[in-house]
Amino acid sequence: MGERVTSVGESVTSVGESVTSVRESVTNVGESVTSAGESVTNMGESVTNVGESVTNVGESVTNVGESVTNMGESVTSAGESVTSAGEDVTSAGECVTRVGESVTNMGESVTTAGERVTSVGESVTNMGESVSTAGERVTNVCESVTNMGESVTSAGESVTSACESVTNMGENDTSAGECVTKVGESVTSVGEIVTSRCERVTNAGEHVTSAGESMTRG
Repeated sequence: MGERVTSVGESVTSVGESVTSVRESVTNVGESVTSAGESVTNMGESVTNVGESVTNVGESVTNVGESVTNMGESVTSAGESVTSAGEDVTSAGECVTRVGESVTNMGESVTTAGERVTSVGESVTNMGESVSTAGERVTNVCESVTNMGESVTSAGESVTSACESVTNMGENDTSAGECVTKVGESVTSVGEIVTSRCERVTNAGEHVTSAGESMTRG
């Protein structure tokens, strides 16, 4: 009878040790869950930081878009100056006027493209889930603006060429032709500046695309 009691006591002791081991396992699991929760919290903070970075990039694109708009308005003014100078030339006035009007229209197109970049930039600022797609759209729009700036440069060069022809048309028209030549060179320079600004917009769009792809992977 004593041996049975002893055996039962040992069994109870073994059960108690098993319960203790189970409690320790539960404690370890709880600590693991706590650690996992902290990891999730850190991950959430990282996502928040990435979102803020994308917002800042979007605001940068908006600012660049506004700069392109202002540059487009400068091209419009230069085009109007070319038109006025063309009217002062008797023999080739009509030709220069037409070229000047073409430059004016091109400048207005650059202004419109700049406003579109501004709108896209504001859309990127408010983006959440589809940042990558918005970044690609910004890149495409900025490439279009770059091409538009190159077209303005080409138009300015055409004005310069036309003005050189005016310079050679007669002795009486020499001074007027030289004035038109200077205006045409100014338009060419403005077009090159627009091209440079638009390349910056393109680079900004590519950065937005890269940031979006990084968020997508995350």
